[in-house]
Amino acid sequence: MDYVVTSERLKQYLFLLGFTYRQAPDRSGRQKYVWLFPKNDMLFDALTFFTRNKQRMIQLKKG
Repeated sequence: MDYVVTSERLKQYLFLLGFTYRQAPDRSGRQKYVWLFPKNDMLFDALTFFTRNKQRMIQLKKG
C-alpha cells in the first residue's frame, strides 16, 4: 500500500530524506501527477515532523 502525496514541496522534502516514490497520473483531475510513497514507520515520522514544523511556521506568521 502507498501513501499519496499531492504537494510538490512535501514530495521534495521526503525525496531529500531518501524516500523513494513513483509518479502516477492524478485521477481526480486537480493536477497532472501525484506521488506514491511506500508506507512505513519512518515515512510517518517524517510526515509528522513536516506537519508540525509547517503548523509552527504558520503560527509564527500569524503572531
